[in-house]
Amino acid sequence: MDEEINYVGVLASDEDVQASGSGKYSVFVNQSDVLQFNVKLISRNPGKMPDVRFFVGYSNKFPMIADTRDFIEESRVENYKNELSKYLLGFTYKINFKGFPIIEKIMLKDKVNSFTEGKTYFSVPTYRIGNIIKGENFAYSSLSVLLERLKMNRYLGIIDGFVTDSDTPPFLIWDDGIDKYAVGIFDEHKYSQDGFSLKFKKLKYVQFAEHWYEEIFDFADNKAITYIKTEIYKEIMISLENSEVYYEIKENVEENKNHNNENSCEEILSEEYLIEQFELIARNEGLYYDRKDLINFHTAMKTSQLVILSGMSGTGKSRLVRCYAQALGIADNGYKMIPVRPSWNDDSDLIGFVDSMHMVYRPSDTGFVELLQNASEEINKNSIYLICLDEMNLARVEYYFSQLLSILEMPEKSRILELYDSDMKGKLYNSSKYKREITIGENIKFVGTVNIDESTFHFSDKVLDRANVISLNVVPYITWKPIDASDKSKIKGNPITLDDYQKFVIKRDNKIQLSEREISFLWEIHLLFNKVNKNLGVGPRIVSRIGIYVENVPKALELTRKEAFDLQIVQRVLTKLRGPKEQLKGILDMDSNSEFSSFYSIIEKYKDVSEFKNTIETLEVKKQELEVYGYTL
Repeated sequence: MDEEINYVGVLASDEDVQASGSGKYSVFVNQSDVLQFNVKLISRNPGKMPDVRFFVGYSNKFPMIADTRDFIEESRVENYKNELSKYLLGFTYKINFKGFPIIEKIMLKDKVNSFTEGKTYFSVPTYRIGNIIKGENFAYSSLSVLLERLKMNRYLGIIDGFVTDSDTPPFLIWDDGIDKYAVGIFDEHKYSQDGFSLKFKKLKYVQFAEHWYEEIFDFADNKAITYIKTEIYKEIMISLENSEVYYEIKENVEENKNHNNENSCEEILSEEYLIEQFELIARNEGLYYDRKDLINFHTAMKTSQLVILSGMSGTGKSRLVRCYAQALGIADNGYKMIPVRPSWNDDSDLIGFVDSMHMVYRPSDTGFVELLQNASEEINKNSIYLICLDEMNLARVEYYFSQLLSILEMPEKSRILELYDSDMKGKLYNSSKYKREITIGENIKFVGTVNIDESTFHFSDKVLDRANVISLNVVPYITWKPIDASDKSKIKGNPITLDDYQKFVIKRDNKIQLSEREISFLWEIHLLFNKVNKNLGVGPRIVSRIGIYVENVPKALELTRKEAFDLQIVQRVLTKLRGPKEQLKGILDMDSNSEFSSFYSIIEKYKDVSEFKNTIETLEVKKQELEVYGYTL
């Protein structure tokens, strides 16, 4: 019987061999003057395992470990034994004509630091970026692609050396080259020339914890299988069972009986689905953005009350906000675009004012107050409302939006917008229609669009401290492709409730959701800024908001934590780096006589945190502005 499955073992000890009654030594010179050795199994595959004590290997089949024949026999055996003991052995085997399991192919791996005798490892199928499904001429690009194939019950690709005709592996691993994820939990499987097809009731995934990496290994010759120490394997299973459901299949018995519906499953809303809708709707509107920009915008929206979209005129910023409203299913009832006017100079232009002569409250003609009133009604508190302030910097934001800027930083129950003073309560003819106070709930989101030119105002620190400022990138025109009929048919625009939307949000109370290295990086940047200007720095509010953002980047999509942290430096920190060349040249490495480190040297020190690609590009733009204009904004 041939076995093409990969197993992992270690050299048996003399005590192991003697205890089994099969001999005296784990390594010895046989009658053919070849070193013969016994390997004991430490890996476990789903289902039935080989019923053998030891696997037999011969030194003449595996030249990667030298057999020192010129040594005396005792030294020859001891030398080979010492060398072989250093490795984990990956192998396949055949049963020979005498019924012995003979090792055929072998792979060597230095023993992991955490390896201890007596421990076992589970083999887990692993998929990676670039893995190809030959029958479809298809290559994996992200975890979201893998999840989508699982949802569609598609074949995933061949896993060389993995058992295919036994029990179903309860989970698999996705490896994007930076992070690993466990994906499961699987109940059944099929296997064909295109690999696994796995079935599940609830699809979940978890990102690997740091200490899990210390207890796993793979072989350079076959990275399609990851071996996980049994204790960690069980820990991963528990973590998967307790994680949030990404996608669920529910059998509808009546529909199955009557055959009234081709689909016997009900789709459960996921962030991947929302992003897909967002992207399809944008393309249908003739808007072409990098998918990471859309993920960035969505993450900012779900973690901030105010998001600002910046970019050159004509890039479709306002239309993109409406596309997001359409993806949420609120474009007709819960979305309001308000064009900002250059004449606005206080909040009465947006909110309204009391006409004391006629004793009435006069709301602005923007419809702003009416929408806030609708959103605050009990019946609508589970509906999402989105307000877009178009070209919001045509007037000074801190003037006409002043009350809202303060309110949005308060706890939810304290977010009260006051339309008029308390001494007017009950005195106005229309006070029953326009009550004095409006609660600004979690169901209300604000977005601003801005153009940066000579006709606009720049933002104050008060605004920048409270907003994610996103600059949209223009993708190469050559990549623009009109949406086809198949993709267009996927656009649904079904309304999403606040409860469903908030399931996408990870909340950790008041804990800062950043690693020690990320916090240290922000502190060094704060000290650097402080050296040139005591009023310049990375405040606690920004640190907290950056933490909330990076924690909430959808784990299954293309934007990694390292990229997200980089974006937050651009969107939360560098927006405040403004001033004359004389003040900032040290920060931007433009002064060889500077007494302190530059931003660039701090970046180099923290390359493990992020590559800081976007940060470096933004710093280069600011350097160029300082060189040309002597000032950067």
